[in-house]
Amino acid sequence: MANLDNSLMDIFNSKDGKVADATCVLARLWRLTVAGLVVELSVWELRFNAYIAACEDVIGKQKAHNQKGNLPKRLARPEMTFKVFCKGLSVLFKQFDFELSITKDGVTHTYCEKIDSIYDDSAGKYLKSIWNKFIVDWPDVTNNWPKYMADYKTRFKKEFGDDASNLASNLTRALETDELTWNVLYQGIQVHQIQEMKITVRTEIGSSKKQTMTLATIKLV
Repeated sequence: MANLDNSLMDIFNSKDGKVADATCVLARLWRLTVAGLVVELSVWELRFNAYIAACEDVIGKQKAHNQKGNLPKRLARPEMTFKVFCKGLSVLFKQFDFELSITKDGVTHTYCEKIDSIYDDSAGKYLKSIWNKFIVDWPDVTNNWPKYMADYKTRFKKEFGDDASNLASNLTRALETDELTWNVLYQGIQVHQIQEMKITVRTEIGSSKKQTMTLATIKLV
């Protein structure tokens, strides 16, 4: 298979998608999706070629050529960025939902972004949209950010043992950008001292009568 390196082939051939080997939540979601769909290598090959052809119209032939070589390798890694995660799902689906359900103080709010096929590096705008909605629902943290940030720094240092002296300024600046990475969004949410977060990926199937299909769900405490 031209569009699969050996590691990605192992994931597709495995019954469980080698989820246990993933070291980040996005990689686990991707592998759960692949395992649940039982994607055949021939189907992936066809959809990947169609995806790359569509990439050429959006980002140009040279960048699409680079993506053709790089994306399969990045999808096979045990950790991945949100950009790579979205591109991987875009090979399989023209549109999908990325949903976060967050519980704090016994109250749950759900944030869902409907994501069209991603060909470039713009996926971070969807995470920024989630963040903007999230901080509206819990304004007390925004209004008392230094206090909550100081507590997060203490928890961060206790858990990871790393120097957290620059964490507050770096994270605050990163959250103010137009596009967020998954790690920045996750840390921002953790500052709020949440109780639980559930991540769900869904898509619609069927041509005439649309049905919603849950692809993968992961719960984080």
